[in-house]
Amino acid sequence: MVRLTIPRHLAGAARVPIRPFQLPTWLFRLPTWLFRLPTCCDTSASATRWIGGCDTMRPAPCGNVTKEELMEDLARDGYVLTADPKRVDFTRVHRWLSEESYWAAGRSYDLVARSIDGSLPYSIFTTDGAEQVAFARAVTDGATFAWICDVFVDETHRGRGLGQWMIDTIVADLSDRGILRFLLATRDAHDVYRRSGFEDLAGAHRFMEIDRRPTRNAILGQP
Repeated sequence: MVRLTIPRHLAGAARVPIRPFQLPTWLFRLPTWLFRLPTCCDTSASATRWIGGCDTMRPAPCGNVTKEELMEDLARDGYVLTADPKRVDFTRVHRWLSEESYWAAGRSYDLVARSIDGSLPYSIFTTDGAEQVAFARAVTDGATFAWICDVFVDETHRGRGLGQWMIDTIVADLSDRGILRFLLATRDAHDVYRRSGFEDLAGAHRFMEIDRRPTRNAILGQP
């Protein structure tokens, strides 16, 4: 048996009743979003950004969609077109953009990776899946607007209609989600995009921009 001895200087002290710990009532009136972890598609910094206010606050949406929302893979002439972000060959796409494109020359791997993570990527592979041969991504709010960019077809696979197939597929896929407005920019492939329904920008004077890209002059065809 263990005998407890009360110190002499406390023996005559008044006994203070110990009350059970209780959470303050105001805690239960807080909005429920405070107790939910972000449901974004990753745990990067983008997953901790919040939009809205008061009880409507929610995690900012990611570019990636759920598996159920992905379009089915399409096959044509020995190629497969997919919207599965997990299949993107990041190393190859980075090399295309940073070394072979005029608009993203010198872009870092981290920047390419983050841009893809924040977009809806579309890729074309050979049928056996061994090689990615084309890429594009759509930056979209998923409801009203989509910006199509970083369209690239590997040089050895050009001239087979892969670029137009990819653009037509992106427009069709996002149109099925209710998106009505698409925008892209090109220096020298206007005819390709016109075949997919794109037109010269009407009311271009209404648009304004801040463009700090180091490749701006190359994009605009300026020295």
